[in-house]
Amino acid sequence: MAEPLLPGPRPGRPPRPRSKARSVAQHDMRDIRARLRGTIYEHVTPDTRSLREQYSARQIVDFCLDLAEVMLASGADTRSVETAVIAVATKWNLAPLDLDFSGSAVTIQYSPVEGPPLVKVRSTRSDGADLARLAWANQIVDDVIHDDRDMTSAVSALVAVLRMPPRWPTWLADVGLSVLGTSIAMQAGGGWRAGVGAFVLMLGIIVSGRWLTGRGYPQFFVSGAQGGVASVIGTLAIWADVLTPTGAATMVAALVVLLLPHVQLVTWAQDAISGFRAMAVARAFTIGMLIAAIVVGVPAGIAMTHWLRLEVDPSGIVTQALPL
Repeated sequence: MAEPLLPGPRPGRPPRPRSKARSVAQHDMRDIRARLRGTIYEHVTPDTRSLREQYSARQIVDFCLDLAEVMLASGADTRSVETAVIAVATKWNLAPLDLDFSGSAVTIQYSPVEGPPLVKVRSTRSDGADLARLAWANQIVDDVIHDDRDMTSAVSALVAVLRMPPRWPTWLADVGLSVLGTSIAMQAGGGWRAGVGAFVLMLGIIVSGRWLTGRGYPQFFVSGAQGGVASVIGTLAIWADVLTPTGAATMVAALVVLLLPHVQLVTWAQDAISGFRAMAVARAFTIGMLIAAIVVGVPAGIAMTHWLRLEVDPSGIVTQALPL
């Protein structure tokens, strides 16, 4: 993948202001080594060659907040974000640095030996799943650590990452997810008709869900509506003899499986294992609400068919276990 074009430096942020020289104390380096132990940045060292022309603490903290915001919004786990931020700050001679991650904000505190502490907070979102953008953010960190970028270049590259279009066109991603729904429905024993129905249903649900989200509806209601529509269409397919009960069930099941927040489930487990309890609880609450929306939406759609006097016999549903 070609490197994105880098725009100019952000207005109002001078690239290299002169400030009082800083150095990382030995006890701070021991703490840094402990926090980076076992990561790819465990051997990072402060850049002592530029003590006369260092970046200001405010500039470094601002960049670290920008970096944390991009990584969390792209689907990174909290441990990866903390490691990247500490590595960059250490490279630019900023220590000790304290980070606090809550469910919706990142707080960074720099407490120098002389002078008042610097504390900044940034509201963030951690429900994204743009792994291509996350890979570019990690590449920027690697470039900084290996002296391939200064702050001006790093800021410009991070802005370019934010402005990058998705790696794959939207229509291609929608079609790919719909094909995956077809595969799940057919492997579960639904047959080719259920596969075609899963493709059409999944494509319609994705497009309508994006439209509702773009109109400002919360994801809880969008997921609930998607589950309800899927169960209504499945019931109508059985009633009209378009699909067998098994085919309709596998079609709806494929949609439900793909509506689950898979990336959030992975990052939630990583945060819980790594000991970031606040982030793990926040992610678990979000995941639980989305699953609850689907659980409520599917029977709500079936209840709507009863109001419409559409009676079907689900006793013939027989599914197959999906291969691992």
